Amino acid sequence: MYKPEKHSVKNYNFSPYIEGISIGLVALFSLQIVTHFLYYHARSAQSGEIKEGLLRTARILAESIDVEKHKLINDKDLQESKLYQEALLPLKRAEISDPDIEYVYTNILEDEKICFILDAAEGEDQSLILDEYDQPSPDLVEALNKQIETVSQEPYEDEWGHHMSVFVPFYDDSEKMVGTLGMDISAREYRQRLAPIKLAYQRASVASFVVSFFFGLAVSFLRNFAKQMNHSRQEISKDFQQFSQEVINKNG
Repeated sequence: MYKPEKHSVKNYNFSPYIEGISIGLVALFSLQIVTHFLYYHARSAQSGEIKEGLLRTARILAESIDVEKHKLINDKDLQESKLYQEALLPLKRAEISDPDIEYVYTNILEDEKICFILDAAEGEDQSLILDEYDQPSPDLVEALNKQIETVSQEPYEDEWGHHMSVFVPFYDDSEKMVGTLGMDISAREYRQRLAPIKLAYQRASVASFVVSFFFGLAVSFLRNFAKQMNHSRQEISKDFQQFSQEVINKNG
């Protein structure tokens, strides 16, 4: 006696919508990690280039200081002197020629205190000869104490505002450190230079969200289509088996 062959169709025990959301979230998380990784390294590279540029400019400017004249400026009464104006001239020229420079000045250690000598600023912003720097940045303290070049890792705040600063020691003919040249750019200028990278990161983040959303939507659609197809196959298989059984019963 003929017996109809049984056809089994595997049941898909899943929710297409939950699977689509899950896969979309996994894709979003992965893309965000990659995007943030690229942003971090691109920002670090750009920040490093800005700092290196500041150091190069400060080194050149430090070389232009007349060290012997600088050593003679040791009294507040010299503020309006020809000696002071001549020593200040290279700093003034640098400030005028480069609009990105916010402040340029020199500092010395005097009785374990950090004091100003030259300052190219004008008006109330100008520090006078031997004015004490009440709240110097740690980078300036390190540059004077260790006689090394230093540069701010991130913008800092003092009484003159928010800055990125570089400090370069300068020496006399006997290789004895006389002081440090300090040069500042504003924190706003620093952030503006980094802004294109941040904007690209934000756009990439939005793009990764959109891509993940449509990817999850596509998975959900395809899984739902597969589930409907599977259901149809089950119905066809069931109908075929019923039809076969009826044929067998009629033929006895």
